[in-house]
Amino acid sequence: MGLPPELLDEIISHIPPEDQKTLQNCSLVAKLWVYPSRRRIFKAVDVWRNSRLKSWLASISPTNVEVLQHVRSLTCSVAGVPDPPNPPPDLLRRYLPSFDRLERLTFHSGFLPSHTRQIDTYSAFQHTLSHLSLHYCGVTVSALVTLVDYFPNLAHLELNNLYYSDGQSRALPFSRPLQTLTVTDIYTHSGLIFLDQLMGLRPKCDEVTISTDDIPCPSLAQRVINGVEASVKRLNLRSDLTGAFSVPEMAWWRTECNSIADVGDPLTLSGCRELRELEIYALRPGNLELILISSITSPNIRRMTFTRPLAFKGQSVMDHPNWTRLDDLLCDLADQSKCGPQLEVEFLALDVQEWWSGELGFKKYLPRFYEKGETGVGRGK
Repeated sequence: MGLPPELLDEIISHIPPEDQKTLQNCSLVAKLWVYPSRRRIFKAVDVWRNSRLKSWLASISPTNVEVLQHVRSLTCSVAGVPDPPNPPPDLLRRYLPSFDRLERLTFHSGFLPSHTRQIDTYSAFQHTLSHLSLHYCGVTVSALVTLVDYFPNLAHLELNNLYYSDGQSRALPFSRPLQTLTVTDIYTHSGLIFLDQLMGLRPKCDEVTISTDDIPCPSLAQRVINGVEASVKRLNLRSDLTGAFSVPEMAWWRTECNSIADVGDPLTLSGCRELRELEIYALRPGNLELILISSITSPNIRRMTFTRPLAFKGQSVMDHPNWTRLDDLLCDLADQSKCGPQLEVEFLALDVQEWWSGELGFKKYLPRFYEKGETGVGRGK
């Protein structure tokens, strides 16, 4: 007696997606095992590297709809030169009509297309795509806006290590708001030209994440904040504002980036009047973090998270005088907020339990905030 399809699907769902060999073996067990196995094997296809692309072209036919129907995420390269008069044939173009259920598209390297005739090749998944990621691509703002507007259900846009590609056409704002915008590691000169032009369009985004790994670039963060401040409700600052945790091996790169981007005044959130949630990449209240918090003017603020992969230890956390200043600022924000009587504050880190223990931590380090009856959590990840 065979297993019911629902039970079989549940069993296969517990196999890690990266364990492709086990999933392939499952597809060989019986006919009933083929569909649930293939659905996971081909859910995410990554063919931007030449070796993977060649293997894909050799093993999967563009007419193999039984396989291609499972693809939900595609990572590939785009054109090698910007908008050529006669674009070279796209090796994947023959497959695109079968990706009619694609939800996530990642372009990795190359130049973003801007001509309508090139973008129309994505028509099969025009109404299913919800997430677009660009990594190490040459872009113009007009090309990006054209591409985003082509997909009416696109809600998530991720920009990573982009550089500016010369373009003459004037860009118009996005035709609709985005649910999330993620900006990562854009701090080269050409990348900042692109970023300034994009933020000049004042994109509307509910949630914005800014990350610069171990390189402190507050000027980059402020560029993004200034562009989205009218609409952003959740802001995640996942970058080191002070450079205290930068990787020593990256010193040469930090020097190059800082000469371009790490300039200007401390970050300010004074224009973010709709801000509800803020995540700060720090576990203790440093001077720059305190200045950032003091600049919040939103009456809607209701949650603040301090996160750090590695917690401070000893005196640097437990006896730092800035805790008193943070305590006062949090009380002021709680009084300022009109989202109810409670402001939620959370501290996250791998070893936070060594020095912070839930309610006792707030009572010791943030006594005024604790006495006001606000809520907070301190826990390890």
